[in-house]
Amino acid sequence: MKARLKVVTDGKSHYVAFDPAGTYRGPFFYGDGKTFYLLRSPGGGAQGNETFSASLWDPRIDWKVNGYASFELKDGKYSVSCPPKTTALTVVAADEAKKLLEGATLYQAKWQRLPHKLARDDKGNYYFVDCARDDGGRAQSCERDWRLYVGQRGKMKLQQMTNIVHDTQGEIFSTKTGELRLVLTDDLKAPEAATKDSGLKWIAGKATSALINVPVDVNGRMIYTELGIYDRERLGTPCDDL
Repeated sequence: MKARLKVVTDGKSHYVAFDPAGTYRGPFFYGDGKTFYLLRSPGGGAQGNETFSASLWDPRIDWKVNGYASFELKDGKYSVSCPPKTTALTVVAADEAKKLLEGATLYQAKWQRLPHKLARDDKGNYYFVDCARDDGGRAQSCERDWRLYVGQRGKMKLQQMTNIVHDTQGEIFSTKTGELRLVLTDDLKAPEAATKDSGLKWIAGKATSALINVPVDVNGRMIYTELGIYDRERLGTPCDDL
């Protein structure tokens, strides 16, 4: 793998290493010259080997307004875009790149969590569940290492779970202070579903609160930048720094 990679940099110890033969298909890695992480890419396009653009996964970018983060080659120049900012990159000389890569370690993608469910009540309290991400051909797979956070935006706290139920009939995440009950209904199968009839409930003692489903696939930027769960986490993408 290392022998095939070309390296570009912003001149400030931020590097993108990639296989130029793969054009927009990559693979692409980002790192500091010593440690590189594989970049997830939802797609892209190319014109021969002279021009290409690869979209980069980074949920902190508001793609609906500015488009995806991307790595591009255009008019012989490389750049990384973390909208609205674009950073020009220069090619590292082949002998220097070879030496740099020989001393570096390449890893799979750094970020290994997956938002699973987000809900809130009428008082502005959010209930968020995530899990360990499975990229084995099923990018949206959630099977293990469940976590539950509860609280208002920016102040959510990890809960200590006492029991987890996850089967074809629904999900229950029980904690010492309450129980988030998720029931799979027709409403929840639609990403745009956001109603009180979603089947989500928070049960604390004898009190039961109906929750509104907040679709995770269209609220990624809020989840990663405003809830106070992932805000200070590095995701292993160029947009950590650029």
